[in-house]
Amino acid sequence: MPMRAPTHSEQRGRQASDAAYARKDKWQTERHIYTTRRWQRLRKRVLHVQPWCADPYGWHAEDQHPVLAVQVDHIVPLKTDMGLAYTRSNLQGLCTRCHARKTRDGG
Repeated sequence: MPMRAPTHSEQRGRQASDAAYARKDKWQTERHIYTTRRWQRLRKRVLHVQPWCADPYGWHAEDQHPVLAVQVDHIVPLKTDMGLAYTRSNLQGLCTRCHARKTRDGG
């Protein structure tokens, strides 16, 4: 009697492969947001209204030297809640240094 083919969940390594694909697909969706005209307009508006870095680490306050914001950051990251992608209250202007640190720390 022939053996049946393994089911999706029985295939060795399939779950890890599917999880990696799902993460990749989600990142593609997150990255797509930054190419939309809607994001470009919102980003410009945020930097116009808030031209100085929000200084989440207090670095600029220590130096008593405000720094221009050049990045727009999602306070709650997209990987946590994609629904907040275009929500103005979830956005803040940051300098490159603060944005790199916040992104590296996963927040």
